[in-house]
Amino acid sequence: MIRVLAYSAGRSDISRWTPFIENLKNNNKIYLKFILSDSHFDKEFGYTYKIFKKIFANFKKKNILLKKLQYRG
Repeated sequence: MIRVLAYSAGRSDISRWTPFIENLKNNNKIYLKFILSDSHFDKEFGYTYKIFKKIFANFKKKNILLKKLQYRG
């Protein structure tokens, strides 16, 4: 089995990912998992996580805390 972990930064990625997802989601030899940025869960950007939720029947949201880096120049 091939495991694929993909990242989507925002709603502009959806049109890029959709053909890829559609080709792989019914392939039993590939395990596809996505990490979505916070903007997908933001009302201001249209709750675009719902698009991924429609595509993946087993969609689960897990909160991952990432340490924010600050530029100190």
